[in-house]
Amino acid sequence: AGAVSLAVLVASFYESEFGLRRAYERVDLVRMQTAVQRLAWMGRDSAANHLNVGRVHAARGETAQALLAFQRSVALYPTVDSWVALAETLEGAGKLAEAREAFEHAHALAPGVAMIAFRAATLSTRLGDPERARVLLERAIAIEPERKIYQVTLARLRGEEGAALPPDEGSRATP
Repeated sequence: AGAVSLAVLVASFYESEFGLRRAYERVDLVRMQTAVQRLAWMGRDSAANHLNVGRVHAARGETAQALLAFQRSVALYPTVDSWVALAETLEGAGKLAEAREAFEHAHALAPGVAMIAFRAATLSTRLGDPERARVLLERAIAIEPERKIYQVTLARLRGEEGAALPPDEGSRATP
């Protein structure tokens, strides 16, 4: 049993270092996927590994593969980064309701990050749910009251007059 444990330890180190980390640095997706699969066989499946594979797929515009990798990452161990990556990919694929749900999961894990609440709010607006958008915008404002874009967006949602975005705020509207 000791020899088998040592063999698994050495093999998992090799796959982690040479199969995954170095392949990620060279953006060798085939090698990364092989390493992730082998590590899973050894009982060393990792949410972070699937997140990194998903990021490479997303950067290449391979949405379906990115979604699968991000979903696996969330299933293994949900993190803010994995939920946000999943949400952004879903949003890019036009799956707005699912994207909003993923942003809300991320916000539940990181309630102090206003931009996540803001992103969920903008999707709520696009989905025709102004009440949910209002709640999320109020959360964002409570966290970062100095960010004018949150206040202006809430004012626009309420239909208030003079809800114009200051010129310097527009460039800081995205995360």
